[in-house]
Amino acid sequence: MHGYSCNHQDPSQITELDFFPDEESYNTAIKSINEEPLIDSLFARFRDLLADGTQINEGEYTRVLFDPRSGPM
Repeated sequence: MHGYSCNHQDPSQITELDFFPDEESYNTAIKSINEEPLIDSLFARFRDLLADGTQINEGEYTRVLFDPRSGPM
């Protein structure tokens, strides 16, 4: 399942939500995405859109696994 949330005060701030049945499915999907040659060029184009000095740091985010039947894990 896929969705997104938009910030009420700043509509340009969007958070994408992807739900997977389990962690193994998530890891399989990520591996498949990372092996796609087009991803590198798309990511480079995305970086070009960022303001000068903006850095992307995955370490600033926390992955939260979510089970829709029981809530965040």
